[in-house]
Amino acid sequence: MVRYYFHLRDGGERLLDPQGVDVDDPAQLERMALKEARAVVSQEALEGEINLRQRIEIEDEAGKLVHSLSFADAVRIMAD
Repeated sequence: MVRYYFHLRDGGERLLDPQGVDVDDPAQLERMALKEARAVVSQEALEGEINLRQRIEIEDEAGKLVHSLSFADAVRIMAD
């Protein structure tokens, strides 16, 4: 099992995940990032403002970036 850290980046600012999550199947990381991004977008929608410039960056225990997901890629906006 490997510990992964789900950091939130908004431009130059970065909110670090200090605890991380133990994951036994790295194939789950993309799904987990998508779920986290959508949860943040959902909360922001309730507050009336969604920031699609944010992204989730997943790093392994060594600090290596293993996956990155833009919030803009996590949702589909439909108008009209």
